[in-house]
Amino acid sequence: MKLPLKRKISLIITIILTLGTLAFIWGSSMLPKTQSAEQSGGVFSVFKVVFDAIFGEGVITPEIFRKLAHGTEFLLLGVELNLLLFIIGKYNYKTLCLPIITGLLVGVIDECIQILSDRGPMVTDVLIDFGGVVVASLIFFIVWLIVKKIKNKTA
Repeated sequence: MKLPLKRKISLIITIILTLGTLAFIWGSSMLPKTQSAEQSGGVFSVFKVVFDAIFGEGVITPEIFRKLAHGTEFLLLGVELNLLLFIIGKYNYKTLCLPIITGLLVGVIDECIQILSDRGPMVTDVLIDFGGVVVASLIFFIVWLIVKKIKNKTA
């Protein structure tokens, strides 16, 4: 498979971003529970004023924030995984399941890492992670369909 230079550069950048996202996800899971809570609490305190202004005071709790962060991390991973397939020219109806299955596997591994770092694994976290990847994949797929339809009309 011979890719044009622009696609090669896009592929390299997307691979680096994907690996960075995986390192962040799994690296965060390797932290002890207290250190992880301290980090997420610090980030939460930065956004608390915004959350309180939008949703009302105290509606978004630190626990809800952590769950939103899980979903957001995996939403980003889902975009990156779909983009990788698109860049190499293998994105279609049949390959749509690859990013979704990969995202589920990453979520399961993430929770297994938390077992080793004395944090309790949670099935709900895997479901949230999986949901993030599925949402990203569905959005990516819908955009791909729209662009494909527009290209077919102009061709």
